[in-house]
Amino acid sequence: MGGGGALSGVMVDSGIGKAIAHLTHGLGISPLILAWVIAALIRLSVGSATVAIITASGIVAPIMADSPGLHPALVVLALGCGSIIFPHINNAASWQVKESFGMSLRDMFQSFTVIETTVSVLGLGCVLAASALI
Repeated sequence: MGGGGALSGVMVDSGIGKAIAHLTHGLGISPLILAWVIAALIRLSVGSATVAIITASGIVAPIMADSPGLHPALVVLALGCGSIIFPHINNAASWQVKESFGMSLRDMFQSFTVIETTVSVLGLGCVLAASALI
């Protein structure tokens, strides 16, 4: 968590959140999809869901400020869904599942990775559906 907080601090101090908010303001991209994509990209690059959600939340904060009426709970859910996509070998949960069930690395990728990615994408769909209802 400390590493995620530090990375988030560096990203916030760099102004990346404000730059992304500025760049995407006129594109019509849902802030929820943007939050999911940012968390997913961080997850893919660092491998940790915890670091992904902590870092992405710091980046997404300025985007939320530009989106009045956006429910914060939906943003948190979108970040959480994005942060669990595609667990791979540098993720502790992947190793725990692999070792606990005596799986080969290939079996882990074919099951746990597929399941987590499916949950991530379906979760985003549920968040967008909830957003339409609120």
